[in-house]
Amino acid sequence: MKKEEFVSLKKAKSPSFRVKSDLFILDKNALEFLKEKAAIHESRKARICLHKNDSDKVNEMVICTYRDAYIRPHMHMKKSESYHVIEGAFSLILFNNSGKITKVVNITKDNIIKLPSTLWHTMIVTSKYCIMHEVTDGPFDAGSTIFAEWSPSEHEDKVVITKYLKSLRNHLL
Repeated sequence: MKKEEFVSLKKAKSPSFRVKSDLFILDKNALEFLKEKAAIHESRKARICLHKNDSDKVNEMVICTYRDAYIRPHMHMKKSESYHVIEGAFSLILFNNSGKITKVVNITKDNIIKLPSTLWHTMIVTSKYCIMHEVTDGPFDAGSTIFAEWSPSEHEDKVVITKYLKSLRNHLL
C-alpha cells in the first residue's frame, strides 16, 4: 500500500485511514500495513475506511484488531453492523441490559454475521489478530454508540480492563 493511496484521519481513536480513489484493491500490502499500524498503537487496532466521507449512507471499513485489544461493550441505536473475517477469528459476545452474557458466536472466514441495532455486544479476538470487513449504516455519528455502564471504560486502569477481558474469555466456546 502506497502512502499516496490514502489520507490519515487524525481525529480517530486508533490509526485510521481513508482511501483516496473510488477503486481500491485490498491486497497483501494493505493487510500488512494494517497489521503493522495496529501492532504499534496502544489501542492495538487500525482501520482503512473505504467510504468517501462520514456522511455516506454506507460506511465500510477494513479493521485489524489484535488479541489483547479491548472493545468496550456497546450498542448502536439506529445502526446495524455486518462483519466478514478476512484473516483470523473472533468471538462475538452478546449481553442483556444488565451485562449478563446471553450468547457467544465464533466468527471465522467461513461465516458472516449481521447484528441488528440496540444489541449490547463486544468482540474478543481469538487468533493473534483479526482482520475484518465491517459494513454499517451511515452517516457516522459518534454519539449513536452507547457504551455499557456495567463495563470498564477504555480509559480505565489496564489492570481492570485485563481482568474484565479475562472474565469474558472464560465464556468463550
